[in-house]
Amino acid sequence: MKYQYGSQKITGVAIPVSSLVSEKSCGIGEFADLPLLAEWCAARGIKLIQILPVNDTGTEPTPYSAQSSLALNPVYLRFEDIPGYAQYLTEIKTFRTEQKVKRRVDYRAVYAFKVNILRRMYKDQKKAIPSDPEILKFLSDNDWLKVYAVYKELKERHDQRSWQDWGQFRDPHVSFIDDYFERHREELFFYVWVQWLLDRQLRQAVFSCESRGVMLKGDIPILMNEDSVDVWAQREFFDLRYRAGAPPDMYSIEGQNWGFPVYEWSALRSHNYAWWRRRIARADRYYHAYRIDHVLGFFRIWRIPDSEYSGLMGHYSPASYISREDLQENGFDNGRIRWLSVPHIAGHEISAALGDNSGIVMAQYLDQIENQDLYLLKDSIASEKAIANLPENQQIKDFLLYWHRQRALLPLENDNFFPFWNRRDVYSYKSLEEEEQKRLENLIKKHEQQSEQIWEQQARELLAIMQQDHEMLVCAEDLGAVPDCLPQVLSDLQILGLRVERWTRDYKSASHNYVPVKEYPELSVATSSVHDSSTLRGWWQEEFDKSLYLKHIGVDVAPEPELSPILAEAILKNLAKSAARLLIIPLQDFLALDAETRLVRADEERINIPGTVNDTNWSYRIPMTLEALLSGYSALNRKINSISNRA
Repeated sequence: MKYQYGSQKITGVAIPVSSLVSEKSCGIGEFADLPLLAEWCAARGIKLIQILPVNDTGTEPTPYSAQSSLALNPVYLRFEDIPGYAQYLTEIKTFRTEQKVKRRVDYRAVYAFKVNILRRMYKDQKKAIPSDPEILKFLSDNDWLKVYAVYKELKERHDQRSWQDWGQFRDPHVSFIDDYFERHREELFFYVWVQWLLDRQLRQAVFSCESRGVMLKGDIPILMNEDSVDVWAQREFFDLRYRAGAPPDMYSIEGQNWGFPVYEWSALRSHNYAWWRRRIARADRYYHAYRIDHVLGFFRIWRIPDSEYSGLMGHYSPASYISREDLQENGFDNGRIRWLSVPHIAGHEISAALGDNSGIVMAQYLDQIENQDLYLLKDSIASEKAIANLPENQQIKDFLLYWHRQRALLPLENDNFFPFWNRRDVYSYKSLEEEEQKRLENLIKKHEQQSEQIWEQQARELLAIMQQDHEMLVCAEDLGAVPDCLPQVLSDLQILGLRVERWTRDYKSASHNYVPVKEYPELSVATSSVHDSSTLRGWWQEEFDKSLYLKHIGVDVAPEPELSPILAEAILKNLAKSAARLLIIPLQDFLALDAETRLVRADEERINIPGTVNDTNWSYRIPMTLEALLSGYSALNRKINSISNRA
């Protein structure tokens, strides 16, 4: 769909569809709620709504763990817009009433209820639906629906277990898909029908938003859940030996392992990236703009062997790796290479750390090096997962895990090596002579520079695919350890980067000053917070140097421990002066402008805490209905109007 505002500076609002509440929504926000939000936006001078992914995630509430790269999530259907809903209206109203009193979205309960009602509705009409000309055309235009329907039916048949446990159905082929669909056509048309309904409701919502001058910005996750129809049926595009994640940083000392398989880019390239082109074409059906999740992954992904669980044991892929020959040419013989790449444990380290348990560990888990007082981990426990599964106490596991990570070089395939992220902290690196350290660092720097060329070449090729054959505005989430080549690549391709104000700072200066918002690139999206961070109020409670920030926005007041509505307004008004083309503010941060609309506790406004599993992630819902937001809160709305006008 065509993005209609060109290079004009506009304001948008970010909110997951799931977080919306209306008089008609049933336990969760629905596609049919978007026009109400757009009506409010239009009155506030807001011209864009940014949402999170809306793909089918099954019973999992996280929108980034999709079972399909193309199918929409049935939780977002509006029952009242489905023919035949009337006989279930009493049930629907009762459930809606029960859910309205809950402060957070009970995703699994809503999913189960909606799927149950949908199945019963389908049963009432299943003789007619598989022959409906409009639905048949929808199936014909979307050939991916067959394999999706077969996958969903088999998953149901196997009690929602992963396809890895499906026995004879684990490895499908095209003829099997076609045959299975035809043999179970009546049952499988349930999934086709539901997707047809979802497509209609979302398209109607988008056109309604568009008629009000409000664009919709979607989100395309870079990675796929291993337990998905895509990985099940198109295994050649994924490398299940590795998982994607992120290297260590100030927020995560062990890095992150997201658990998703990495791509086989060569296989995707051999098919002219048809899999990705189809995803973009699908997005183009609904969105005027879209966000590329983790755009860094199109340059290089942090790849972690499946046998490890922490991001610490990962490496970039692709990259210019250090070969054994490189090391030998720089004065490191095979013995030195082994010293740097294989953990060597001194006997006194074992006894000092484990005391009476030393003998057990030496006998069962270590190999002595000839007659030396040095030991190596046995091959049988040469991974984090193997160590974690040992039938030993935590002291022993922690000791073995510590030494498993004691290496300056990480061995890779084909006798190559990657510099261990924390290499300067490990024993073998510290034991090198100063000259040896210098030679090793120079070699690492040389390969890092060569890697930049590889990353730039790959990103230009892949991101060009993301821009072709559509008129959507392309934005990128470029947070994290950013390659040096990234800003120029995004600029050349006219892709908007992301500027989260709290993190947009001059980290080369001792004071880490905030970058003035008027210096943000025009090709960027400015924001106060994101779904994976605390909200504006939450950040203010965490921020230790409030005086530096107040100086940055030109406010001369004593730092207050809680963010007042007055200060929140000053912050957002300053951010509205940004040179960035888009200013997109999370709805929670707009609601912080008024004591009447903000929640009592700032932490309850947060959408997700990365790396955690709890009952609150992805369950945030706005504290009022959209109808109430439209008809009341005049003071809040006046403030938002003054912020959204960026002319």
